[in-house]
Amino acid sequence: MTQKIIILPTVQHTGSRLVDSIFRSKRDFKTTYAHVNLKNIDTFVELAKEHATIVPLRHPLRVAQSFESRGKLLDDYFSEWNLIISMIAPLDPMYIHVDLTGKRDSDLTAIGDKFDINVGTIWPYVGKWPWCSEHPPGIKPLDEIRLINNNSVMDFIDRNSDFFGAHYEC
Repeated sequence: MTQKIIILPTVQHTGSRLVDSIFRSKRDFKTTYAHVNLKNIDTFVELAKEHATIVPLRHPLRVAQSFESRGKLLDDYFSEWNLIISMIAPLDPMYIHVDLTGKRDSDLTAIGDKFDINVGTIWPYVGKWPWCSEHPPGIKPLDEIRLINNNSVMDFIDRNSDFFGAHYEC
């Protein structure tokens, strides 16, 4: 049986490793995954034209919070999202909303149907933990997220509301 190639262009802190591990755990898949940047985006675009392409998603505020909590500058955040939105999204990839417990299962079903692959999985506790009433420890509800660069992040989300609004309430 020939391995199916799955392309995973990603933004840091969106669940890249988790999604990669789902496909790597299946013997009939070979994944190519990396955080997009100006050096690799052309390669991803060419690969995405010929292979199944899946983009892990996580709410943009949570991604920004993750960047800031690790002391990272948001330049990469803006650059990576811009590349996904402008170069990958027009190629009609599939998406996995790793932080939306109900949506991610239907995402996997849709991916399986579109690419004729069996990707059923048991999700780790992402989004909601059984012993917490609302959110995993350390993950605040969206309305409680306070960012150092809040205005620039919110302006960016607003400027890209067509993309983000199609996936999340922003």
